[in-house]
Amino acid sequence: VRCLNWGLLKRGLAKEQLWAQDLLCVKKQWRAVARTAKLRKPASYIGMARESLREGFVTDALGYYRRGLKKFPRSPDIRKDLAVLYDKLSSLESDKKKRASYAGSAIFHWKKLKGTKYDSLARRKLGK
Repeated sequence: VRCLNWGLLKRGLAKEQLWAQDLLCVKKQWRAVARTAKLRKPASYIGMARESLREGFVTDALGYYRRGLKKFPRSPDIRKDLAVLYDKLSSLESDKKKRASYAGSAIFHWKKLKGTKYDSLARRKLGK
């Protein structure tokens, strides 16, 4: 079950406002998400994607990574996380077409990481 307030906060559509007697949320976590949701740097997109994954929302995580790459196309950190996620999805997927699609996306992103700080990891993943 999703929390509407949490969803709005994560998308930067609401401001964090907590009351002292509020026992339903972890204040530290809400404040961190509110800061991160401003999405002004690659680390913000990574943070929101990782938070979505912790919550079990893979589609949301993919969305954050993709939007992050659209805004910061040269960010090796976003691309590395996305490649790792596609690798994981391809290993978990039972549908052959989806598995192939995820594997292809992973390879695409690993190739883009050649020559970056993730070069050795990319080469290892690509078997080169």
